[in-house]
Amino acid sequence: MRTHRTTYRHCAIEIIEPTNPYAPCAFTINGHGESRDQRYTDHMQRSAAELLEFLKMNIDLRADGEIMGLTNMAHWYAPGTWEVCPASAGAAYNEHIKPVDGPCNESPCKKAAAKKARSERRRAEGHPSVAAISARLAKKFPRRGRRPNAGFAVMANDSCDYRKGVRVVWYREGGNMPLSTHPGQLPQIFEELRGVDRWSVDYDGGAVVNVISRTAGIR
Repeated sequence: MRTHRTTYRHCAIEIIEPTNPYAPCAFTINGHGESRDQRYTDHMQRSAAELLEFLKMNIDLRADGEIMGLTNMAHWYAPGTWEVCPASAGAAYNEHIKPVDGPCNESPCKKAAAKKARSERRRAEGHPSVAAISARLAKKFPRRGRRPNAGFAVMANDSCDYRKGVRVVWYREGGNMPLSTHPGQLPQIFEELRGVDRWSVDYDGGAVVNVISRTAGIR
């Protein structure tokens, strides 16, 4: 057997040519193969030179793209460029990696980071939270539960760039959506919330009461 070793873009490549001309080459990337004690096998039966070009192409794809993926494939990236994402550390099936000292590129972590950023922005702007409004209103008004009872529900207004904060809606008994024709106790809820100096409360008699920070204003 002939062994070829080289380094490409900080990745160590080892290719082992078989003595049998009909057998495939074996290889490792940064000392790793299919498992801890087993090399990769080139099932396409390429020559060592052809296999090397193929491995370089795969390394280029990863080096030129985002660092992401499961930890069992992390050895395809240059050592020192990745670390295990703390959010997945120790997970049985989806432990994944992220750039060293950088944000995770996996979709669930991106969504979680975006949600955290929205919450922090909301707090910085002084907008009320869903929990704070819900707790205040629950002292005087019925809250919509799992059963279709009449009551209020509070939701975040993150979907609207021009109006943040929260919105309060009313569900009628047995109803599955708020209706302007059935405002329920929204007028009384409006009066309850408008008395808080730090909030700006907007209600036009329909199905929604909007509550935002008075300092942020409504554009």
